[in-house]
Amino acid sequence: MPRVVFAHGWGFDKTLWVNTIKKFKFNDYYLLDFGYTGNRDIVSICPTEPVIGIGHSLGFAWLLQNLENPVCLISISGFDCFFKIYDSRDIEHVRRNLIRNKQAQMRAFHRRAGTKLTNLPSFEEQYLIEGLEHLQTWDFNRRLKSLNIPIFAIASQNDKIVPLRHSKRMFENCFLKIIPSGDHVIPINNQPDYFKFIEKVLREFGI
Repeated sequence: MPRVVFAHGWGFDKTLWVNTIKKFKFNDYYLLDFGYTGNRDIVSICPTEPVIGIGHSLGFAWLLQNLENPVCLISISGFDCFFKIYDSRDIEHVRRNLIRNKQAQMRAFHRRAGTKLTNLPSFEEQYLIEGLEHLQTWDFNRRLKSLNIPIFAIASQNDKIVPLRHSKRMFENCFLKIIPSGDHVIPINNQPDYFKFIEKVLREFGI
């Protein structure tokens, strides 16, 4: 089985994948962390290494940017270009709010994403702003369309961060699984449908 690379989305960390790893007992994997809550850990991946990329939200765009030789990509509430969903002024508004009151902005973001957090972690402004810059500038639509590999995606009908119409547009030529609920945090909020999706993908891919 190829190594699996997990990439979480903006405002999250690698703990997003804890239940996924436990459920499917992956033995060989990279668990990336972009440092939004501290403990930044981004490993260097050999360009020629065949890997399976599983990306949530901005993490999927990161995989499109950084994986040169994927054998399969899996999108969880992901996208190829965020500024085609939101105006850059909306992203700039989030940046200003971050600088003004970081914890209040992140509490509002997680509420919109559907995350049921009782206690917010301490967020790292530097890396959050770096992530916002990626949201404002990254466009991997051509890259996505050029890949001649299996690409699977799952999207929730009640996702308030990446509306379903955009997922349908981005993944029109890929396998797209649409589920009724899960918000923007499907691995947490709708584990039954999410696990069935991952299981189906791994089975179809012969893993």
